[in-house]
Amino acid sequence: MPLRIQTDRLQLRPLETDDAVAFAAYRSDPEVARYQGWTAPYSVDAAMELIVGVQEAVASDPPPVGAWVQVAVLREGVLVGDCAFHRLADDEAVAEIGVTLSRPAQGQGYAAEALGALIAHLVGAVGVQRIVATCDVENLPCCRLLERLSFDRGAEERVMFKGAWGREVEWVRHCRTGH
Repeated sequence: MPLRIQTDRLQLRPLETDDAVAFAAYRSDPEVARYQGWTAPYSVDAAMELIVGVQEAVASDPPPVGAWVQVAVLREGVLVGDCAFHRLADDEAVAEIGVTLSRPAQGQGYAAEALGALIAHLVGAVGVQRIVATCDVENLPCCRLLERLSFDRGAEERVMFKGAWGREVEWVRHCRTGH
């Protein structure tokens, strides 16, 4: 997949096996994992399994509908996080996205820069017309990020998450593709 994106400060590319140790390390941080779908600690074996799956998905351009793709976010060649996307199986013009950054990389605008570049790629190269993202309503930095990226806040939903009741909200961004 020709997903190689350069921004002012970051490089985005599909995750590679050499990323597994660093990937597992920041996913093992309980604060990073707090609002995510995995639990800490996160093993290197789990990281390798996910990365191998990503490599299979990115072997076709664009990746198969429904396949999640984790995109490495690098700052000066060092993995600082990842963003992810998949096109929805019932409407391939819609993509769901997410982002995770290591704690030292948070609060520096990297998430907005990485997701902004990924969104531009999804709209321009893949033809996505709508982007969705879901986050916990208590994850205020994520909610503010999505607002900055021109997402509209949807309805809240009560969900069971990691053994406790919580509230999630779906965010939606409609995109112009020029077609």
